[in-house]
Amino acid sequence: MPKDHYVAETYLKHFVGPDKMLHAYRKSDGKYFPCHPKDICRELDGDIIKDFLSDPTLLGQYRKMFESEWNPAVADLQTGRPSQTTKMAIAGYWGNLLVCTPARLRVDVKSHDYAVMQHLRATDALKTQAGRPDAKLKEMLQAFDSGMYRLDTEPDAMRAMRVRHVMRLAWTLYNSNWIIIKNNSGTGFLTSDNPASFDDPGIWRGGKPSLPRYLPISPNLCLHWDTKERPQTDPDFSQPPKGAVRHATIETRGVRRINRAIAQCAEDLVISSCKHPSVESLARKYARHKIDVEFIEIRGPDSFIFGMRDRVRARE
Repeated sequence: MPKDHYVAETYLKHFVGPDKMLHAYRKSDGKYFPCHPKDICRELDGDIIKDFLSDPTLLGQYRKMFESEWNPAVADLQTGRPSQTTKMAIAGYWGNLLVCTPARLRVDVKSHDYAVMQHLRATDALKTQAGRPDAKLKEMLQAFDSGMYRLDTEPDAMRAMRVRHVMRLAWTLYNSNWIIIKNNSGTGFLTSDNPASFDDPGIWRGGKPSLPRYLPISPNLCLHWDTKERPQTDPDFSQPPKGAVRHATIETRGVRRINRAIAQCAEDLVISSCKHPSVESLARKYARHKIDVEFIEIRGPDSFIFGMRDRVRARE
């Protein structure tokens, strides 16, 4: 069983420091270690999804299609005038990093478990309210509540679901507004084992259903994606992207804000191009923070409305 990279070596190599190494900090135990890109962000048979796809290699094919274009795309981004091909390559791999990492898989499994149980409970409540209680359904829910049974969502089923829709996510990214953030502050951008990050303002998010997303490209370059609308057309990357591309520079405090988001969203590894006490401090400070999901339930007179949204929270 080969070890496949869920964060590509081609991506990680852009964070290698002058010593030709990456510098990683584990949130789980606070340990620091230098490493090469080939040695981290790997999982056994990570590109293979058995039983749930007609072609088990579909994810691997998708990743290779965009990974091979990453280096030329990054070079083009540095010019400040990314071509259509560049935006397609970045959007394609960004989509993978948003939904095909272990961090996202953990959240997807949790979300599916919740959705199934809440659907059953809502069905039970509505049937009982209508005067048609289902004895078998009540017995089943009682068995779950007593701990006799538990849901066990198959992770590969969630991965297959994401792979089926990742091209449409890439299409959304391709047509969205981007800001290319150039960093000359002297404090480099970090990355992680879950690089597609967001800054969670908590209860002050202003009711927004989605949050601006960041993707660090190198210590000196980061992308900002503002998710305002999703294209209704099917993916066709022969068409020019509709989203605008703007440019911005950033001060040290802005770099620190983005690095905080990266450290919070990291599943375990916070990665820097150099060993530095501030990075170690950041990894320790947010050791318990991970991406999570917040569930929303609204009870109507004769209905239920369920929703969920991404959060970053400290785990208990």
